[in-house]
Amino acid sequence: MSRRLRVILVVLGATVLVVVAAAVVWRVALRDTATPASIDDALARYREDAARGDTPIPPGVYVYATSGSESVSALGGTTHTYPGRSTITVTAAPCGMALRWDVLETRSSIWDVCGDGDGDVVQRLDGWMEAHEFFGQDDRTTWRCSSSPWLVGPVVAGTTFPHSCDGGDTTQSGTVTVVGEESIDVGGVSVETLRLRLEAEEEGAARGSLVEERWVERETGLPVRVDYRVQTDNDSLIGDVVFEEAYAIELLSLEPRT
Repeated sequence: MSRRLRVILVVLGATVLVVVAAAVVWRVALRDTATPASIDDALARYREDAARGDTPIPPGVYVYATSGSESVSALGGTTHTYPGRSTITVTAAPCGMALRWDVLETRSSIWDVCGDGDGDVVQRLDGWMEAHEFFGQDDRTTWRCSSSPWLVGPVVAGTTFPHSCDGGDTTQSGTVTVVGEESIDVGGVSVETLRLRLEAEEEGAARGSLVEERWVERETGLPVRVDYRVQTDNDSLIGDVVFEEAYAIELLSLEPRT
């Protein structure tokens, strides 16, 4: 065997090892999954926290008809399509109540909603945590809000309130507009809701805009319907990554599972 041929074989062998190693890293460290969240898991979490205290919304696990997806452009891009059911679990929290939305094992949000009683604002969004996972990489953001209404009193349609939240390296600012009151059928029961529209811009490490239409039960603040969409450009070590999410959820029953 010539020296030249030996060198070629060594180089080919090393290349094969690099390719195999890269494939292993891709399959193990960077594999992407999107497993639907389990209603049973939501119930188990609720039962652990059920004794926390009283909430304006009857506590328990509420089931929602669901559609939508989330996606990122990194590493060739990937999309997680949401299942036809998701849950919101209501438990007590220090300033009022926590509403945890679970749609995938790797996608959830927890909204902290506080009683306010300050003027027209009945309940306010104190903050929220949102969790995503792409290619095995966990991404969690905790937002703290200085002003954002969740439920307001009997104000005139068209009234606006400020929305301002801080996620550390990213801020959100915009307005919440009172669209009006609407009746929505939930499992054969007519429910009086207040419809609010949030429009906000994100600045900082994530840059883009979001729009959320939220219908909440007039007396308690329970989400009855939510339409949400967001698109942002996000800083990363490989350059800007585009993130998009759009979903719609609608309550199936006023009776929570407990």
